[in-house]
Amino acid sequence: MPDAPLTISALGGLETETSGFPASQADRDKLLRSLRETADFAGLAKYNLGERLLDFLAESLRKPVADVMGEVWRQRKELRDVAKKGEDKRDVEGNVELFDHAITWELHPSVELQANGVQVGPTLTFDVKAELKLDGVELIIKNAWITRINAGRLTSTISLECKTIPLMAPCKKTIDLPQHLDLPGGGIRLGGEPRVPAAVT
Repeated sequence: MPDAPLTISALGGLETETSGFPASQADRDKLLRSLRETADFAGLAKYNLGERLLDFLAESLRKPVADVMGEVWRQRKELRDVAKKGEDKRDVEGNVELFDHAITWELHPSVELQANGVQVGPTLTFDVKAELKLDGVELIIKNAWITRINAGRLTSTISLECKTIPLMAPCKKTIDLPQHLDLPGGGIRLGGEPRVPAAVT
């Protein structure tokens, strides 16, 4: 895994050189054509918005995958139960194994074009769906924080639509996680009061 955080944008192939997952030029060209056609259909043909819309989407989706996982994992009872034991500053550590664990996450970024402070044309809203599947992953939880992810495999499918019309074929990737993946910034907080986790000095 690279040093930079793995993002939804990279998994979706929206980055040309990010996180070791470059989008192919052919796929990028197809997406640019779709975005340009979407803008043209909305009456914005004269603005040639393909590149700018691609940049907007890439920026909107630069959300670390670890953050997406954290949002979901905070809702899982077995993780909350382990986290509660470490909320009172005692050194409490637990392991949770995830087999064939699936996460679905959606985002609906929207953009409007303005000229001299006045909106031109309709607001364009995009629908992004990320399906993440973890297989054979072990989480190390210490003092209500996920501090490490042990080896496993991540399979992702990222879909992008505008008004239910697919703008690209679903982008699928499979990544073998390293033997030990230490999470930056102390990890993912599952519960308790915001504080620096014990693993961080």
